[in-house]
Amino acid sequence: MHQGATLVMDDAGVVADLLLQDETAPGDAIESFHGILCPGFINAHCHLELSCLRGLVPKGQGLVDFILQLQRARSGFQQEEVVSAMEQAETEMRAAGIVGVGDIANGAVSFRVKEKSRLAYHTFLEVFGFDPAKAGGILSAALSLRDAAVGRGTGRLPGVVPHAPYSVSPELFGLIAAQARSAEDGAKPVLLSIHNQESAHEDPFYREGNGDFNRLYRELGMDISYYRPHGSDALETWLPWLDGIEKILLVHNTYTRARDIRHAADRKEIWWCLCPNANLYIENRLPDIPLFVSKGLRLVLGTDSLASNDGLSILEEMKTISAHFPTIGLEQLLQWATRNGAEFFEWEHLGSFSKGKRPGVNLLTGLHRGKYLSKETRVKTIR
Repeated sequence: MHQGATLVMDDAGVVADLLLQDETAPGDAIESFHGILCPGFINAHCHLELSCLRGLVPKGQGLVDFILQLQRARSGFQQEEVVSAMEQAETEMRAAGIVGVGDIANGAVSFRVKEKSRLAYHTFLEVFGFDPAKAGGILSAALSLRDAAVGRGTGRLPGVVPHAPYSVSPELFGLIAAQARSAEDGAKPVLLSIHNQESAHEDPFYREGNGDFNRLYRELGMDISYYRPHGSDALETWLPWLDGIEKILLVHNTYTRARDIRHAADRKEIWWCLCPNANLYIENRLPDIPLFVSKGLRLVLGTDSLASNDGLSILEEMKTISAHFPTIGLEQLLQWATRNGAEFFEWEHLGSFSKGKRPGVNLLTGLHRGKYLSKETRVKTIR
C-alpha cells in the first residue's frame, strides 16, 4: 500500500502511472477518496452453479450432512431458475469488487452466463467418480464438456479436475493427470483444483477405511465394497497421483497440519485457497491460517458457493480472517485477494496497479484507525 500516492488511469481504466505525492503538480486535476484504493478482487474458488441454493442447506452440520442436504436441495430447479440465480450472484460479485473468478462447473449451464460476462473467468470442470470401473467414461464425458466450453467465456482452456480425495478413484486421478500433462503447451500449464482436507474424516477414510464417508456412500445408495484403504493420510497418498502437473490449487484446507504442508513442500506450484466463511458454515471451524503464513504458503481467497455462504464477497472473507487472526494485516490480506489470485490464474491484466494493467479499482472505507478491517468496512467499485 502506498500512502499518499496518486493513481493515474486513462478513460479505459488502464493504469498509466502511480505517482508519489511529491510527484504531482499543484494544477493537476486529482479526485480524492477517503479510504484505501486497491485492485479488484479475485475470487479463486466459487460454485456459480449452486447460486439457487442460498439458505437451503442448514449450517454447522459437518461436511457429510452438508453434501447429503445439498444433493436433496439441488433437485427440482428449472434451468431458467438456475441461470437467473447465477446472473444475480454475478451481479453481487461485481458490486463486491470482484473482477475475476475461478469457477467450478459440473455441467454446461454456467457457460451462458460467462460468455456475456464482464468478469474474467477460469472454469474448472469438476468430476466425481469413486468406482474405478467408471473412470474412463467419466473422463470422456468431461472432455466433451470441455470442448463445449471452449470460446464461451471460460477463459483459457478449462481443466478437468478431481472433486475431492474421497470422491475420485486412483484410476480417475491418473486419467486426469495424464490428460492434463498431454494438454500442456509449456507456456500455459493446465490449472488443477481439488477440495482438500475439508473434513476430519478424510484421513481416517484413507488410512483405515473408517469415518463418516462410509455413511455418505451408504445414504447415497453406493456400494463401495471394492474400496481398500491406503494406509496413509489422504494428501500424502493422492498428491503423487498428480505428478507432472505444474499448478495445483488446494481448496479449503480446514484440517491441514504442518506434516501435510511438508508433504506438499517438494512440489513446484502448490497454491492454497482459503474460504473461511464456508468453513464456518459447513464445519464451524477455520484452517490454521497463522501456520500457513509461518510456512510461507502461496495463499488466495475464495467464497465457495451460496449453498455454503451467506454471500459472495472477498471482503467478507478478509474480515472473517482478520476477526479471528488479528495478527494478519490488511496488506497481506489484500495480496491474497488481488495479486496472488491474478498470479495463479495468470491474468496478467489484473491484480496490481502496475502500468498497462486494467485491474479494476476498489475503495475500502470504514477502516479502523484508517488501516485495519472492521465490521464497518465496506467496498465500493470505482472503476
